[in-house]
Amino acid sequence: MRLDKAILLLVAVWALSAQALASDPTKPPGFGAERAAKIQYYLNSVLISDTRKVAIINGKALSTGESINGATVLSISHKLVRLDKNGRVIELKPKRVAIRREQ
Repeated sequence: MRLDKAILLLVAVWALSAQALASDPTKPPGFGAERAAKIQYYLNSVLISDTRKVAIINGKALSTGESINGATVLSISHKLVRLDKNGRVIELKPKRVAIRREQ
């Protein structure tokens, strides 16, 4: 009976120590798995003609006023695309600018 109590005590101590190691008290709040996934916006391309302007963001073609993942396209130019997400302006710039004109 004494051996059973000792084993039970060891198992309880092991379980508590494993739980203590899993939750690090020095970890900043919001760090790691608990942190909400941040939505990323990638400007793939900008297409501008005389009649329309289109930004390809995360693989989706969008015009001014359209939305993606809760952000609305405010403006599109060959150098910059502006999005509005909950009153915060997000600016997306293409990695390189290549201007081609239709003939």
